[in-house]
Amino acid sequence: MSLLTLVAILEDGMPAYCSGEMSPSAREACEGTAAMYEQDGYAPPWIGYLAELGGEFVGSCAFKSAPRQGQAEIAYWTFAEFEGQGIGSAMVRELILLARRTDPKVIVTAQTLPAESPSTAILRKLGFVELGTAEHPEDGLVWQWARVPRP
Repeated sequence: MSLLTLVAILEDGMPAYCSGEMSPSAREACEGTAAMYEQDGYAPPWIGYLAELGGEFVGSCAFKSAPRQGQAEIAYWTFAEFEGQGIGSAMVRELILLARRTDPKVIVTAQTLPAESPSTAILRKLGFVELGTAEHPEDGLVWQWARVPRP
């Protein structure tokens, strides 16, 4: 895989740059991120990003908000036509690196539906530990994950 780049989604819901026309998936990700900012605020670098690979947007990832109580929750979505190519892993890796550079003590967390999936495999591969379950207001029962920074 060539180099994956994270392109910031700005406060107005538009990408910091765009080399061409955005796909419907990329537009949907930007709209959802703008809605997230309205609810949780806009606090770079704890924001949403489009993942660019080879001049094309292939996914979206985000910190759901600035860290709270020393934790920053992430979310990520590989656009359907790019699934199975390691893009989800690359996005999560980039978010971990960004969190570590910004605040080495922050604990990166995530939630998944309570079943084995490509997402649970990505989290395990990248050092996340399953902590148990929680009730999510929209998704119902979810598994909670955390990746504690190394000393």
